[in-house]
Amino acid sequence: MSNIAIILIILAAMIIAAPVAAQPGAGMSRGQEFIFRKMDTNRDGTVDQQEYQAAMQERFNQTDANHDGVLTQEEMAARMTQLQELRRMRQQGGGAE
Repeated sequence: MSNIAIILIILAAMIIAAPVAAQPGAGMSRGQEFIFRKMDTNRDGTVDQQEYQAAMQERFNQTDANHDGVLTQEEMAARMTQLQELRRMRQQGGGAE
């Protein structure tokens, strides 16, 4: 497994695992609660394995710019830059992920 794939897995786990472990509003940040609610597609207050996997697939698809089914270092770097910009805009009150 390449280093970039390992980094992607670690980043995804860090971003998604915390909200999955908690119920909405249970000490989560606004961003974590947003992610949790987005992942909880059936609105039952939990994220099951299918919902989690669908969210991970969506993130992969967003990163795979040329839709060839693999992620390059360039695609990862571009996605990380895009996410940083979205966070900056959100912090300034100008956008959401």
